[in-house]
Amino acid sequence: MTYGPQIKTETLLKIVEGLEEGLNYSAASRSALVSLRTFWNYTRLSQNGDERFRIPYLGEENVFFHEACSAARRIHGMNVRSTFESYCLTGLQEPVTYNGQLQWQVDRRTVGWSEDERENLGFSRDGLLRNSAGETIPLTITRKPSDAAVLRFLEMAVPTEYRPTSNQNITVNNLKTQGATRGERPTAPPAIPEKPIPPQLEILEPEPADDLADMLGPEPEPVFSQTEQEPVVQAEQPEATVEKPPLTALQKDLMSYIKPEPKPFTDEIEPALVPEPVERVIREAPPDIYQPPEQTGPLAPGRGADPLPPANTIPPALMALLKR
Repeated sequence: MTYGPQIKTETLLKIVEGLEEGLNYSAASRSALVSLRTFWNYTRLSQNGDERFRIPYLGEENVFFHEACSAARRIHGMNVRSTFESYCLTGLQEPVTYNGQLQWQVDRRTVGWSEDERENLGFSRDGLLRNSAGETIPLTITRKPSDAAVLRFLEMAVPTEYRPTSNQNITVNNLKTQGATRGERPTAPPAIPEKPIPPQLEILEPEPADDLADMLGPEPEPVFSQTEQEPVVQAEQPEATVEKPPLTALQKDLMSYIKPEPKPFTDEIEPALVPEPVERVIREAPPDIYQPPEQTGPLAPGRGADPLPPANTIPPALMALLKR
């Protein structure tokens, strides 16, 4: 007799149904109002052979809870595979949204009608398409499956036609060792190879050289007689002299700029330049009475020009400026 809390069959079946739908263990446990720790306790007791965890599942009356959970996970895997195959064949249906709002299908039979015309003829005033329950149908768009997914599906469905094959012969020597392979330790010193015999070179005798006279043959007779010729002495020709025209005055002037006449060489030493003394400026006090300088020339006094005004007639303001 097994002691412990009362286990409800409905709770176990609720967990198994959640696993079939693709829920994880935590979500399936919450759907049956039990914690995840309780789920793992149920699984441990079922694996130990507790008879309280036998449930009817898949046409059988006495199936342990942990076996039913494993079967539910396999069923969910088959559902995922079938969904993937359907996606590869027909694509993916996605709802259409605009500015975050779901769009609905329009009843094509009432396109262009007014709301009163739709209502009078028994259609909905908004012109949207509805199912048998009166619910609006969302607008969907079909997404094309990827080429890689389609090729993978064809390789799985028709492997003889679409699966790439390659014939490879690989030879593997199983040394039954783990890690790096080690060689055997030598027990004796390595054998010293015998000294190789050097090759014997064949001594060849030199061939007799051919005589050059035999190759060229007899010397031919000279065609012309050799006679001593007297050297020909050529008379020296006088060099032709060309008279140059005399230079003009302009040419002589230009030549003087181009080629200055060299100075005659003398032993005299030129005296060094002596700097001139610095002039000292002595400022004298201005006179109290303005005295104009003496003038010479045709405009001097007594030569037809008007005499200068006397010093006493100068204005005091101008006299003060001159004293500064």
